[in-house]
Amino acid sequence: MADGKKYFRVEKGMLQRLIKERADKIVDERIQSETERLHRELESERERLFGEKGKRRGRREELERAVDRESAIYRKHSRAPKPEESEDWFVTYSDIITLLLTLFVVIFAWSDFDQERFETVKQSINKDLLKKEENTSFMRLQNDLQRVFNDYNIRKEVTVSMAPRGVEIEFASSSLYDAGSADIKGATTALLADIRETIREFDYEDYLVEVEGHTDDVPISTDRYPSNWELSSARAANIVKFFIAGGVDPERLRVAGYADVRPKYPNVNDAGEPIPANRAANRRVVIYIKRGDNLPPDAPY
Repeated sequence: MADGKKYFRVEKGMLQRLIKERADKIVDERIQSETERLHRELESERERLFGEKGKRRGRREELERAVDRESAIYRKHSRAPKPEESEDWFVTYSDIITLLLTLFVVIFAWSDFDQERFETVKQSINKDLLKKEENTSFMRLQNDLQRVFNDYNIRKEVTVSMAPRGVEIEFASSSLYDAGSADIKGATTALLADIRETIREFDYEDYLVEVEGHTDDVPISTDRYPSNWELSSARAANIVKFFIAGGVDPERLRVAGYADVRPKYPNVNDAGEPIPANRAANRRVVIYIKRGDNLPPDAPY
């Protein structure tokens, strides 16, 4: 420059840091110097008053005070914040619990309870969250009934499956009754007895057994069964009576006869011609084992 002097440009923040560092260093040096001076004076005074014994004793006390002062200085000049224990995990845990609670509230709030979907959700929770494989009560019942049917080798005449209402057993009417009759065939009583025993051993606390009778659209008119309504109801009622005779609690049993108003398949084609295979499939008895939300309060569990 013109006057021969050199200038340096320093940022304000950097200058402040330099000044602070220098001030801290000066303060530390001054504290150390003052501490040493006081220590020498104290040692000299103790030696004069108490001799060698007082000197040793005073040195120990002074060292203790010096340690306390150094600790205080360190705490004063330390700028590192004290770490605090984090509790972030608790927020995540609370969210998971809330979501699970909401899931079960939604499930039980469904007006039309879907037992099949409930069993699937329950098994998924056990497998994915609780890390365990588990068959639910209704799934175990389905497996037990399937083993019974396998022993009798009648797969074409009876099926068992998990349905929205629970476990569903469907019989072809020809396997249980003669045409136009509601009397149970003697050849199937052993099978019904095994089904009855499996239901009696079912470990679910609150369940219902509902038996439905269905016919085809061919009218019937006899002294005993004036219409298909009486025939379908009588067929279902005889199954229920058979279960009661074997020890199934009557409080858990229901009977329904639907005649031909709930066919699985059309009884006739578009031209009005009968379809024999469909009519045979529509003649059936269905046994549901399902959750019993409407059991009387005093019903034995």
